[in-house]
Amino acid sequence: MRTALFAVPMMLLCSIGDTTADDPKPIPKEKVFKKAEDLFAEVPKDALDDPTSLQLWCKEFAVVRPFEWTATVTGVRLDGDGPYLVELYTDEKRVTRANRFQSLDFLDFGGPFKIRGEPAELLTRYDQLYNYPECTLAEAKRLNGFKGQKVTFRGTFLKLSGGKRDKADGYTFYGQVSPPAVNGFLPEASKPRPRM
Repeated sequence: MRTALFAVPMMLLCSIGDTTADDPKPIPKEKVFKKAEDLFAEVPKDALDDPTSLQLWCKEFAVVRPFEWTATVTGVRLDGDGPYLVELYTDEKRVTRANRFQSLDFLDFGGPFKIRGEPAELLTRYDQLYNYPECTLAEAKRLNGFKGQKVTFRGTFLKLSGGKRDKADGYTFYGQVSPPAVNGFLPEASKPRPRM
């Protein structure tokens, strides 16, 4: 059988099969991205001309890729009586997107960039990014200790979708990111679970 399917986090499917001359070159797993433009520089040129091919690239090659960025922790919120939900707030600029039902705040990951000379953006939900559930008291104290500090976050893409905008020039991508480690620290409950 040419292609086998394996489950990855968040119900994504990643196809792994024999490579041919037409297959895009895989991104090295150990590569850490710090700019959106660097991640999307890996997109095969042919995929940019076909929405389906671009979506397949997003699902197969861009997910579960480490992404690293810096920000200052401006606030910490604690909820619960133990274990605790800890939420971090940062100084990052937010982008608001609205539809018929609601307005949501996103982070513009890696800043604006260009694909083929056209504007592009990689957005992720702000209210879902810095949430750390089921923290112990010691973990909550550790996270609270980052308040007021400029830190390095590192997360991985669990889901990535989007592409050419319908009514304007440019590209918009939406990424779902795992709870990011803060200066290398990540509460136990937020760590990725081994796949069965």
